Amino acid sequence: MATSTAFALPAATRSPPRISTRSLWSDQIWHLDGHRPGSNRSDFSLDWGFILADDSRFSDPQWTDWREAAKLFLWSLKLDPPPGRRNVHEATIVSVFKDLRILIR
Repeated sequence: MATSTAFALPAATRSPPRISTRSLWSDQIWHLDGHRPGSNRSDFSLDWGFILADDSRFSDPQWTDWREAAKLFLWSLKLDPPPGRRNVHEATIVSVFKDLRILIR
């Protein structure tokens, strides 16, 4: 088996992945590209800085590991759905985010 000769960049030097035309992975607020008749652009925004039960914010440094895991889970629904399932739409991502926020709090 051939091994790759590509140089792996450390995570800190890679540019953050693009989530939409307006947002990057590292942004505190993800602005998705979804659109529904009668909806506002803010209906497709995910704010990772929501307040937790201890009055800290999910965007605070102590929550970095949990936040990254939550982002990875949510985004995997779009990019890597379970076998036999289709990629979810932005409205579904927003809905799952709201449920995930309740579980995290």
